[in-house]
Amino acid sequence: MRFFPAVLVTSLSLPAAAEVPGVVTDIGPVQSLVATVLGDLATPDVLIEPGASAHDASLRPSQARALSGADLVVWVGPGLTPFLSERIDALAPDAVHLDLSAVPGLTEWPLRDELHGDHGHDDDHGDHDDHDDHAEHDDHDDHDDHAEHDDHAEHDDHDEHDDHAEHDDHDEHEHDEAHAEDGHDEEHADAGEAGHTDAHGHDHSEGGVDPHLWLDPDNARIWLPVIAAALGELDPENAEIYSANAEGAALAIAVQTAAIEDSLSGGDQPRFIVAHDAYQYFERRFGIETLGAIAPYDASAPSAARLSELRDQLVDANAECLFTEPGFDPGLAEAIEADAMFHEVDPLGSAFDAGPGLYPALLTLMAETLSTCR
Repeated sequence: MRFFPAVLVTSLSLPAAAEVPGVVTDIGPVQSLVATVLGDLATPDVLIEPGASAHDASLRPSQARALSGADLVVWVGPGLTPFLSERIDALAPDAVHLDLSAVPGLTEWPLRDELHGDHGHDDDHGDHDDHDDHAEHDDHDDHDDHAEHDDHAEHDDHDEHDDHAEHDDHDEHEHDEAHAEDGHDEEHADAGEAGHTDAHGHDHSEGGVDPHLWLDPDNARIWLPVIAAALGELDPENAEIYSANAEGAALAIAVQTAAIEDSLSGGDQPRFIVAHDAYQYFERRFGIETLGAIAPYDASAPSAARLSELRDQLVDANAECLFTEPGFDPGLAEAIEADAMFHEVDPLGSAFDAGPGLYPALLTLMAETLSTCR
């Protein structure tokens, strides 16, 4: 098993007279990224508790109160947490809403049809001509520029995102124009409600874009300066701290990404199946692919026909590993007669303590586990 060097992110923190914004996040990986940007100034709250499903969770009263007192809500978007989409405006009417799925420049992939044996990366890329970066992802052996990625760390387009934090001038924001057409409240840049189409023309409604965006570390690097800008607009006195922390975190993720690339390149492809189809972004970023998924992206219960189909797919596949998750029903593995080593890998990182270390620890765990599945 290959162990990756620990990623140390030094946060710049200074005594501040201004009140630091109260931040609520949806899932552990997002909380980790926001915590890194905040540094020692504050700790963001997280709504989805370890072991819970982001797709069908419910809010406890204490979590609803946290939302109502938030200055900033940072979430992946309604495609991941539809329950939050239904309540965020009512529970956090005075907060800035930062929908990470609406940030321009992300690598996005459509939902896969429950992995019915169609893993053709080239075919999928044909549907993404409007994403320049996707052309670079067709050949995963050609990633020398990922360790630097000045455009991801700097992300010139982020100057256009001042309105995500201020929300004063919505006439210049394409997402808000779409919201105005849908009758949404223009106070929030809450791009991503059902039926919303972003500036790239991608439908962010359920059944459109795979919402597990954070599992491509390049997406996380794009988010960091956007998070810093949103915090800086709410807390100008500490804006330089947030920006410096985001820059340091982006560099650390680039270093870690290069190490993972090196570990997974060459040799045999990892042979694994997953409990639910949550890992597409990690797979495509590092040039690997799963043999199948027991449940679709939203972790809904698979049908008997789906289990039978998957069993037929795996007869000759010789899968080495099955990625289980908290709450996984071992009876499902028995139903498909999977003869593989079980490894628990939660895409939300529930095995790790909340905080700056969770996101890099999650990426490392996934890479090291995959390295054993050959």
